[in-house]
Amino acid sequence: MKRQFLYDSVQNQIKRIDTQRVITNQRYQAELERKLLLLDNAYTTGDGFVGRATSYFSNTANAAWTAVLWEKETGKVMLDTHSLVGEGELPIEVVRTRIHEYVTHSLCSYAPYTLFLGIPQTMIESEVKASIAEEIYGSAYSENSYIWVNEVVNGMVGMGMPPEGFIPTCVIRPVPCFPPA
Repeated sequence: MKRQFLYDSVQNQIKRIDTQRVITNQRYQAELERKLLLLDNAYTTGDGFVGRATSYFSNTANAAWTAVLWEKETGKVMLDTHSLVGEGELPIEVVRTRIHEYVTHSLCSYAPYTLFLGIPQTMIESEVKASIAEEIYGSAYSENSYIWVNEVVNGMVGMGMPPEGFIPTCVIRPVPCFPPA
């Protein structure tokens, strides 16, 4: 019974994590679409597109986003918010080799310019981790009990059902363990 309870608890938590990932990805996808509409409008309203894009992505509210804007013809980088493109590198090649790090992204053409805009997967994972940690720490249990899990190890996360006989493992690191206040 205890083993099954642990198994079910871990599986339920994995489902919550996967659901939170989907929700976070959808939110960032909607935000990406809003940003692209804003940039489309900035481009079609006349001169100063590079200045507007640079100003917009220099705002701390957009700090999580990676934006690389370059001239198509010369490869000259006009904006690189996270210093992705090194000296002498072609922006399009850098983007092509690193695009897998961005689940939510877009590569857009603005006549003489190309823009790569994306949110790194590490940012999404960090946000999901913080959300799930807040949920776990905020959970209440009867009789002054609590759950303390530092890490859940499951090689099948996000890949469907675990193999027959799989037992979820909770890894407890050697840290002081006190019940939440």
